[in-house]
Amino acid sequence: MTDTVILHRYPYKESSLLLKCLSRTQGLVTLVARGVRSKSAKRAGALGPFARYHMEFQGRGEIKTLKHYEWLQSWPLQGMALYAGLYCNDLLLVFLPMGLDPENLFSVYLSLIQKLSEGLAPSSAVRVFESQLLHFLGLMPLLGEDCLGQPIQPDLHYHLESLASHPRPILIPHPNVQGVQGCYRGAELLKIEAQDFESCEVNITAKRLFQNALKEASGRAGFRSREVLKRVLAGGLA
Repeated sequence: MTDTVILHRYPYKESSLLLKCLSRTQGLVTLVARGVRSKSAKRAGALGPFARYHMEFQGRGEIKTLKHYEWLQSWPLQGMALYAGLYCNDLLLVFLPMGLDPENLFSVYLSLIQKLSEGLAPSSAVRVFESQLLHFLGLMPLLGEDCLGQPIQPDLHYHLESLASHPRPILIPHPNVQGVQGCYRGAELLKIEAQDFESCEVNITAKRLFQNALKEASGRAGFRSREVLKRVLAGGLA
């Protein structure tokens, strides 16, 4: 039995469900819950997102069979909190590579859902999650210093560059010109590094910064569908 959450569920054949899940021990897994939509089944409604389960599954292929599950906890989300949760579920499905050790990210995801259920501003919760996902993927820009190793200055502007010689995007000092794509104010970068997203301006800047990094990640990974990526990122909360 392993700790598991369901990110998405889909009808499968006449009486089953296809479950896209995040497991604490195995990362992303696709499961078939056979027969749970049949007239005699009593528990199909219990299998859904924003709940934690102990699950037992088996199989050697990409799609495994759910053998047994126990419900542990649910987080009823509504309104913008629900929208934020579904957006973060999509981020995991699109960006999380198969085979990575998911232990820390699983805990991060549970923390996100808990905060959303407790009423934390959805946009702030999403920014924190995007930041931690980028850290997990090794793609979070270093926001405390520029390309020369100098501390970020609040009154300067910086341009984000992705170079083949650097594993992460780097910040290059830029003339004080606003409205340039990929250009960010030092004061806002320092707020983002501290994960202080209460200001609307900082939140919007963080959204632009994180989504540019995610788009860069998608280019390196060679995603087959740019339209899927575009739809996912269009759902990011401002």
